Amino acid sequence: MSPFPQIDVRATGQNIDRLLKQRKISIRTLQAFFGFDSPRAIYRWLRGENLPTVDNLFALSKLLCVPLQDILIEQANDGQDVPFIQPWRLFELIQRNLGGGSRFFAAFGRPAIHHQPPGRTE
Repeated sequence: MSPFPQIDVRATGQNIDRLLKQRKISIRTLQAFFGFDSPRAIYRWLRGENLPTVDNLFALSKLLCVPLQDILIEQANDGQDVPFIQPWRLFELIQRNLGGGSRFFAAFGRPAIHHQPPGRTE
């Protein structure tokens, strides 16, 4: 049985910081967005002292235009931090990076079941 998945709070804070810098969103802008009196809570997120509440995390994902899964970092079993990624997104990454997946399929064969993520149609 695999261990219970856990969020790496420190790595998630670093990831939030990276995403904010990438999109050139300042701490003051974030403070105003959330309506905080001070930026203290935001700095605690970035240092990995605690996580945003679920509501704040959801709002942050909308502000950054990324899914929640791209913000949270899962604690790896071997001590390495890895971004949490949905299986269908991993499959899309493999296809994109291996020339449409032809080399991947040549090596491993076609998947028996193709998962269609919610809200997506082919």
